[in-house]
Amino acid sequence: ANSNSNANTNSGRHSTYMHTSKTTAAQLFANFRRKNKATATRSLFLLRRSRLSSSTSNSHNHNPLLTSRTAGKESISSSSNGSQARRLFQYPTSNLFSSTASGTDDNNKTSTSDDDENNNNKTTTTSNFTPPDPERLSSLMPEYDANGRPYTLYEKCVRRLYLTNLFHPVRLGLLNMEQLHSALNYPMDDPNITVVHVAGTNGKGSVSLKIARTLEAAGHTVGLFVSPHVASFRERMQVNGDLISEKEVEEYLPMIYDICERDHIPATFFEVTTALAFHFFASRNVDVVVLETGLGGRLDATNVVTNPDLCVITSIGLEHTRILGDTVELIAMEKAGIIKKDAPVLVGPNCPHDVIRQCALEKEAAGYYMCNDVLQPVTVEIEGTNTNAAYVDYDIENSRTARAAIKLLETSS
Repeated sequence: ANSNSNANTNSGRHSTYMHTSKTTAAQLFANFRRKNKATATRSLFLLRRSRLSSSTSNSHNHNPLLTSRTAGKESISSSSNGSQARRLFQYPTSNLFSSTASGTDDNNKTSTSDDDENNNNKTTTTSNFTPPDPERLSSLMPEYDANGRPYTLYEKCVRRLYLTNLFHPVRLGLLNMEQLHSALNYPMDDPNITVVHVAGTNGKGSVSLKIARTLEAAGHTVGLFVSPHVASFRERMQVNGDLISEKEVEEYLPMIYDICERDHIPATFFEVTTALAFHFFASRNVDVVVLETGLGGRLDATNVVTNPDLCVITSIGLEHTRILGDTVELIAMEKAGIIKKDAPVLVGPNCPHDVIRQCALEKEAAGYYMCNDVLQPVTVEIEGTNTNAAYVDYDIENSRTARAAIKLLETSS
């Protein structure tokens, strides 16, 4: 109840009010744990069943894992599985994957993100760009679901994307994403696009949405990139609330795979997804892009942008300590990696300001601002706090950060 969790800020991006008693919060947490345990048990069962079926399946084999993800959630298109499908999935025409995985799940990050971090076990500084075992890849790419319905091209594209991190270790740094951005002709460095880059432990999704919707209401064409998605992969990238279409995914993802194959780029799931969003925004002729980082900031795939108009750091707390560091100060330095020369930075109240301010000075930022520097100071009293615990409505904090960001954009334009 005290945390402004990513689950709250990303789930539909609706405001969440935290007025919950201790007992209710404990009950909710207990229910959450029971639900996750049941989900994990079912996922393990489905995984074992899919492995058994992959070894004995005929042309109508299926993958229950994909069925459980897509059924009732992803809308079904009538796209035909023609040459694009063959180009995507037939070995050996695409070399996105590397056989160095050897049946394990040692996907390692180039640029960091929550999506890539979940299965990350080790780090490497080199990358082998060789095709995966064709039989294993085929077993992971079924043609039909559990009911015998052939998967659409869109579903295959998304499935291929989910498998990306299984097959290759990658290099530390932003090299993969810089190569992808270059191959796409640097869409996020277009001087006609206003870029707002948002990082933080909590609140970054909510603040990103509020900034995007405010600018949309002001008449701008706004691209919004957020993660993770809740029900559909398409939620991650949208323009004025319109999600990327299945047809656009079908068209743009194969192009990005071709770039990776041509230039030998062992891109991760999040890097490919970020490149897809960049190209999508450029194709929709947006004039504003709001980018939410995936994890951290310094090595996040979104950090290839070189000239953001505003950098925002919402809050700093202990998270992903194995990657970002085991102190708030170290994590703050990673988040502050999004700060760029000549760009103002707005920092939320729950941050180690001395650390971030020093980073801003070293990077020659255009200015270091807190909300009270931009807006009139306010004091908000929340009803019902006369118990043993104090509860904070973080939506007020997020809204205030978003308003300050809009004010800074107005004054700098």
